[in-house]
Amino acid sequence: MRIAILSIFILLQSVNPLSKPNSLFKYQHLHVVDMSKYAVLPVNQQFIDSWFGKEYCTTQLADADFVEIDNMLIKAVEDHNKKKEYGAIYNPDKYYKQVLAMINGKGEKEVYLNCLCAIRFPANWKKHLVNVMDGGNCYFQVRINLKTKQVISFSVNGIA
Repeated sequence: MRIAILSIFILLQSVNPLSKPNSLFKYQHLHVVDMSKYAVLPVNQQFIDSWFGKEYCTTQLADADFVEIDNMLIKAVEDHNKKKEYGAIYNPDKYYKQVLAMINGKGEKEVYLNCLCAIRFPANWKKHLVNVMDGGNCYFQVRINLKTKQVISFSVNGIA
């Protein structure tokens, strides 16, 4: 009788989800960044001064920064689309992204992203900032503070 009760107890414990030990390892989704869609533009200090102000200076980006940029860009697009404002963005991972990296006056790393759905001049998009008038949601710009994880600005081009 004891063996039967013990067998039933063991059987019930083996199917009880609460009795299973926690996994020692938590697997997280690995975010892969398509670097063929990114171009860190070579800019000089004079360019940064004229666009952002003299309190900014140029900087370099680490590989981990691109994962953060990609994650924050996806979140910024989701937030923009939830507001149901003009120019909903779909599939931000398919856009080409020109990146300007800088340090602000507080010593925090910021990036300016110029996002393009298509490249008209393939040889130049990795060297020169593409400035498009209009074009709708094919073109949008995002400015992100990587230290505070805040989106500073988000704008979608207009339609002519």
